[in-house]
Amino acid sequence: MARSNSSENWTKHPTLYLKDGSIVLLANTTLFKVYHGLLSFHSEVFCGMMEGTSTLPADEEKYDGCPIVRISDDPTEFACFLKALMDMKNPVLSKTLPFPEAAAILRLSRKYIADSLREQVVKQFESLIPRTFVSMGNIASYTDVFGPDPSHWPASPLVLLSLFQEQDLPAFLPWMYYSAASEPLSSIVKAHFERQISDATLYAIFQARDKLCERWRKIGFNTIMTRSCVSVCHVRLSWLNQHCLSPKVLDKWAGFKALAALSPGQNTVTFQREANTWVQIGVPCGQCRLLWLDKEMMLRRETWMTLPSYFGLPSWKVLWGEPGSDDSDCEGF
Repeated sequence: MARSNSSENWTKHPTLYLKDGSIVLLANTTLFKVYHGLLSFHSEVFCGMMEGTSTLPADEEKYDGCPIVRISDDPTEFACFLKALMDMKNPVLSKTLPFPEAAAILRLSRKYIADSLREQVVKQFESLIPRTFVSMGNIASYTDVFGPDPSHWPASPLVLLSLFQEQDLPAFLPWMYYSAASEPLSSIVKAHFERQISDATLYAIFQARDKLCERWRKIGFNTIMTRSCVSVCHVRLSWLNQHCLSPKVLDKWAGFKALAALSPGQNTVTFQREANTWVQIGVPCGQCRLLWLDKEMMLRRETWMTLPSYFGLPSWKVLWGEPGSDDSDCEGF
């Protein structure tokens, strides 16, 4: 950061300008005064940056009797990082951090090589990512991870995908790519227009959407149509069209829950499409439902095992770096 900022415009941070601090950090026009030793202990970058500050040259820039280190970080994000460093005795994981704070800590702990802090915040994000097929139904919600206030959540999975790409967390990418591909097309295009995702990411998402939709449609079609029957039931074809043209192959759809819960002779089911709007539609016959439900589980298992390949990523085994894992084990990866 250039030194043209006039000290007249500088303001002290209300809680992170400590009277007995030994180093001053200037982010934009915000001053932080903290402990030299604390920063050096937790951050390799600050440790190297501050070597020799006890014997500063006479003309070295100072403020309030302490050496100044100018940084290029956003003051709000840097404040989140400093607070987390100063509270390392209470692990970040034990708190519910809003997404903006957690993202800031993730970015700056990597930038300043504060490995212990980074490990803690990575674990917080990790709770959003299923590690096995079985755990896919038990991942934490945004409320669990970021708190009950929706304003503290990421705007969409596309934001998380971009963050995990930026922060080199490859094991998180297949699930976030899948979640992003499940978003409405308008949201995906908007994220690209606003430069939240790159051209390459947009292309990967669109390619995968087509593959996921086609995979689900074909297997669903084969499942329903291979049952020996005299004629093609229009109800079956209608159900197929409504529930198979989607990339959400791994989701536990309400449609399948409804099929599983139906009585053997029941031939209609009621869905809530929008608020206060209920629609009754016909469903496949009992034998078709049993076939579909059985094949649906097999499909999701197979898709989970090969999910990274849909986005041009290495296998689960490589991404998680666990040599003991086996990609062929549906209950594992």
